[in-house]
Formats: sequence, structure tokens, C-alpha cells
Amino acid sequence: MLTVRDLMTTDVATVDPDLTLREAVELFTQRHVSGAPVMAGGRLVGVLSASDVLAFEGESPGVPTERPEMELEEWNEPTVGEAMTPSL
Repeated sequence: MLTVRDLMTTDVATVDPDLTLREAVELFTQRHVSGAPVMAGGRLVGVLSASDVLAFEGESPGVPTERPEMELEEWNEPTVGEAMTPSL
């Protein structure tokens, strides 16, 4: 039977508690991980996950919670032979 040891990595990405959220997300992206232990002075003080960051950002003021109602314009396909000019 497989164990955690069979799948785990020993090259663990860690984050410092004073790292910005942006820096932590950049690290997650670079290392292709979804979270990391938070270490301070060689001691484990917590764990940060991408879902923690997303939950925090989703609850932050200024983030829309509802989609605005939008009216879509009617799409008119050009006919064969009709000149297409870019709109500037």
C-alpha cells in the first residue's frame, strides 16, 4: 500500500510570516504548489494555502460580490463579399 512518504517531496517550499501575499502567491506559482508551511526562526508557526489567499481576497472590500447586469449588443455577421474594415 502507498504511503505519504512514497509521494511527498523533501524540497519543501516555505514562507516567512513577513512575506507579502503577492510574494507568497508568486512563490506558489513558481514552485507549482498550492500552499506552504510558514516558518519563523526555524519553527513552524502556521500553514498558508492558495485557498486561504483566495478566501481573504474574496472577502476584501472593493471586490464585487454580484455581477452587473449587462446588455449584449446584437451580433451581425458580415455577409460574403461585405468589406470588413477595422474599427478604430
